[in-house]
Amino acid sequence: MKPDTGTGLRASGALGSLRRHGLMAAGLLAFAVGAVGVVVPLLPTTIFWIIAAACFARSAPRWQRRIYQHSRFGGPIRDFMENGVIRRHAKLAALAGMAASFGLTALVSGLNLLGLGIVAAMLFAVGIYVATRPEAAGVSPAPAGVAQRTTSSPLS
Repeated sequence: MKPDTGTGLRASGALGSLRRHGLMAAGLLAFAVGAVGVVVPLLPTTIFWIIAAACFARSAPRWQRRIYQHSRFGGPIRDFMENGVIRRHAKLAALAGMAASFGLTALVSGLNLLGLGIVAAMLFAVGIYVATRPEAAGVSPAPAGVAQRTTSSPLS
């Protein structure tokens, strides 16, 4: 077996190099789209930089660290990548954005009911995923149907 290259991938000659370069290219593309999202309203930045960080983790860890060190987006990206955490304000923004995008899609796309149903089902599934992520490190998402306690009461 070939030695670990420090990227989480085993070195395997040309195939390893091809995989690393492919992940690097995908990471750069995702980072570029996210960078556009910094200045273009309604184009999300964080999700594309999460994808970029995941690609860079296996191809260019130095670039992943640079994303983690970004003054505005680094903390939330690191929280998600390392602990699966999505902060409450980010959850609310993501869910509101999904609702707004569905409304806009319904108004301007001309999709029939089946198409709108498919879009709604996908957004609903993603919304459930986002809503059930922990909001702080070390907190497990509540099982379906169980309310998650967020504050403690002096009576408890």
